[in-house]
Amino acid sequence: FNAYNTTSGNELWKSDGTEGGTVLLKDIRTGLSGSNPGYFQRVGNSIIFIANDGTTGAELWRSDGTAEGTQLVKDILAGNSGINSYSSACVAGSSLFFLANNGTSGTELWKTDGTADGTLLMKDFNAGIAGASYGNFVAIGSSIYFTVTNPPATSISLWQSNGTPDGTIALPSAV
Repeated sequence: FNAYNTTSGNELWKSDGTEGGTVLLKDIRTGLSGSNPGYFQRVGNSIIFIANDGTTGAELWRSDGTAEGTQLVKDILAGNSGINSYSSACVAGSSLFFLANNGTSGTELWKTDGTADGTLLMKDFNAGIAGASYGNFVAIGSSIYFTVTNPPATSISLWQSNGTPDGTIALPSAV
């Protein structure tokens, strides 16, 4: 969880439910600025979250509950500005699906298994920086179902992703 102290600022903490077992897990960004971790999602035996280490900006991190096992997953948006957007996170199977902006594709659908190699753009729904609009994320088994609206269109289409770019497909319309 995210907590503040006067030495580290807002950082990643853990607790076993006791006062003595409530400790700073890792000081990701030293100094009072803190890394301000948030958007915690459990994926397998790890927690995936966003934190700002002061170098890469707000990016994906994972923790297995140890300081050594708490590390940057991938620098999706190079530089120190971070991924700009991390929202609509949905866990399906052993993956976290989320929306992120890498600076060239706009806000699009990504997936991570908590590793750098397993963190990838699923599909660039709207080529270019504009991105698409997403909603209604639902996980069923190891797949997710969601809606997409590509600007400037106003129609909404239903999509499914099994966690692979080729397996991210539009479902037939009932209309």
